[in-house]
Amino acid sequence: MKPRGDRLRVITAGRVGDMEAQLGASGFDVAAVAETEDALIDAVSGDEPDAIVVEADLCDSLEHVRDLAPDAVVIVVGDHTPAGALGRVEEGMSGTAMAGLLHAFVAEGVGAAVV
Repeated sequence: MKPRGDRLRVITAGRVGDMEAQLGASGFDVAAVAETEDALIDAVSGDEPDAIVVEADLCDSLEHVRDLAPDAVVIVVGDHTPAGALGRVEEGMSGTAMAGLLHAFVAEGVGAAVV
């Protein structure tokens, strides 16, 4: 996937900490902040995000989100990984660390961030 322009577009959904401000400061365009599953679906339907950061408990499955944004990197924050997500991180990850992870996944390709 190739990001459009200089800033990678990200959508956050649910309780993912204070990531929006830190992602914005790290060069991301926070295209939407969704509080519900329906709002997430609406946001993804109306945009073409490079990445989506979503609370694990917000959705039972992210497969519909994946269908709407097949090229987006989908990362879950929480203690389990719903279907359709690339992977998950524990709650409490800083926005700065998330920005580094997303930059690696999106800009460099998924393989660049695998250790």
